[in-house]
Amino acid sequence: MSYITYTKTGPFLNGAAPGISDAFLNAMETMLAAGWFDSLITSNGSGIVTVAGLILSSGHIILPNNNTLQIKDTGGTARDVLYVDSANETVIQLANNTGGFKIKDISGNTIVHVDSGGNANFKAAVNANVSNP
Repeated sequence: MSYITYTKTGPFLNGAAPGISDAFLNAMETMLAAGWFDSLITSNGSGIVTVAGLILSSGHIILPNNNTLQIKDTGGTARDVLYVDSANETVIQLANNTGGFKIKDISGNTIVHVDSGGNANFKAAVNANVSNP
């Protein structure tokens, strides 16, 4: 997508030159008609931006401490699933009381499954040192 650039004409002062000119109005009309905006990106004016499609970033997506990544469940309710808490510990939170979470390999095979009761199933043998969390 290419963007049309706008050349600043102002400053504008009430009742003073440069006034409204055809060059200014034609440039504004050209910019607006060219679709410099994306209709699939909307904002409600309160800091909430809605994107219909994929979000790509060439950098990091950074959330402040104790703010969660939320994902909608099958019923459409946004659920907290991942965050770093005030003790700087990474928290994976279940989306509901009956589910669990899985860790999968690159092929989509489950290698670890933890159910809502805390029972863990591992694909391979586990070597563990027992300690209290």
